[in-house]
Amino acid sequence: MLPWLLCGGLALTALALAVKLCLLWRGMGELTRALGERLNTGTNNLLFLSVRDRGLRRLAEELNSQLRLLRRERRQYQDGGRALREAVTNLSHDLRTPLTAVCGYLELLERQTLPPEAERCLSLIRGRAQAMEELTEALFRYTVTISEEEPLLLEPVDLN
Repeated sequence: MLPWLLCGGLALTALALAVKLCLLWRGMGELTRALGERLNTGTNNLLFLSVRDRGLRRLAEELNSQLRLLRRERRQYQDGGRALREAVTNLSHDLRTPLTAVCGYLELLERQTLPPEAERCLSLIRGRAQAMEELTEALFRYTVTISEEEPLLLEPVDLN
């Protein structure tokens, strides 16, 4: 009779361990799927487990703290990008305004009759002002490009 009791106890223990193992596998599967979903979609939801295992719950809590940290860093990155775009936009605008005034004064000077040396200097100034206008326009186009949410379309270019 004692061997049967020992065999029954051993069978019950093996059954309990098998159930525990199945629950652990299910919990690990839940964690794996949920973590992949959170990382791919960028959602703000934290991980939740239906399994009551303490070890898995500790793992889920550690993963949740890492997800919170990742979310905070992502927010800082996005805020930094927004601040950079605003700074470049403001810089572009701040350069355009006085440059427009300089070009207006140059046009007024070009209408005057000036000595040849002054004409030569005026031509140099006009060239520099046009180069500055082109650079400012390129900077402005860059700010418009980086502020757009849509990805850029790449197309082949013939360099010849």
